[in-house]
Amino acid sequence: MRSLSIGESLLRSLGLPTRPVGWRLRGLAPPGSGTYLGRTGRLGGWLEMPSQNRTSSDEENLRRISMAKSTCVRFVSSLVFLIMTALAPERARADVLADVQAQLEKAQKLYSAGNYRGACKAYKRADELAQGKSSPSLIGLSDCLYIQDNDAVKSLVAARQALAVAATPDERTKATEALGLALLRQPGEASWTEAVSLFKGQVDSSGGAEGQGGLLSALLALHRDQEAAEILQSLRKQGLTEDDIQQHVLDTVEYHGPREDTRRFDDFNERLLRLDPNAPLRVGGGVSRPQIIRSVKPLMPSKARLQPGLNATVILETIIDAQGNVRFVKVLKPQPYGLTEAAVDSVKAWTFHPATLNGKPVAVWYILTVSFHRE
Repeated sequence: MRSLSIGESLLRSLGLPTRPVGWRLRGLAPPGSGTYLGRTGRLGGWLEMPSQNRTSSDEENLRRISMAKSTCVRFVSSLVFLIMTALAPERARADVLADVQAQLEKAQKLYSAGNYRGACKAYKRADELAQGKSSPSLIGLSDCLYIQDNDAVKSLVAARQALAVAATPDERTKATEALGLALLRQPGEASWTEAVSLFKGQVDSSGGAEGQGGLLSALLALHRDQEAAEILQSLRKQGLTEDDIQQHVLDTVEYHGPREDTRRFDDFNERLLRLDPNAPLRVGGGVSRPQIIRSVKPLMPSKARLQPGLNATVILETIIDAQGNVRFVKVLKPQPYGLTEAAVDSVKAWTFHPATLNGKPVAVWYILTVSFHRE
């Protein structure tokens, strides 16, 4: 059985026939034809009816048909309005997500350029736009609250929220790391114990690919050195080379508490060295700075020579080993025109008097800057 169209349904509800008898379906009537034009029962064409044959009943029917047409138009308009209204929140949400992403990209660029204050403003703006539901924004905000505002408590709150709203495996991994570090910054063993549990879960869920460094840091903070040593022994049994263990595990172990607590800082460093003599420490407390013996001036790349008035600085985080050699280089602030690569190549040839702890040479993390100038 054929279903009724919208127009037919409206006509039937008004008591009109859906196909009026004796009416002929035409196109537009020619001028002066003496005919009356009205909509068909199906609202799809024009009805032609000689004016001399119209009765009062016909007039009423045509009037009601006109009303049906108007009702149909209003119905369709309302339907379109409802559809557009329903779609509006989705469009608005897409706009907000785009704005959040723009602020995150801005924050990352500012951070890479060394403008930490500007980066923090962008992270805060991204969090405001996302109404606390963007994990990357909250991770950045957590770091800012600790580094810029020196507020470890609010930093922890932001990190917890970042993990709670993490929407992807990558976001959960980064949020877990952020929360673990925020816990290690807190005073007291309760927070450090929670960090151990958090990082153990990350290690287990990733098959050992994530969280090892954080777990070792938390165990050392709790003086659970034997457990930390057993983890390293287990990694060696799994076939990891010493270089792999050094680069992916030990290089990520560090003291996360307040640097002004030099007693705790030095105690952590001494126990880390007992765990592995090659583990890099952070300068501070009883750990002295390495001293440059020989630096190599970087070569100015050809692209950079074409830039008049060039004034740029590359910032690098390095590991200076116990022999005074640069063992590892990480770029913190890159520069264009091949300057970053030139800076990295340069510092790899530098040599140092190594840092010391209690008079003994030790490996340390150390930040180096390489400047380029052209008149």
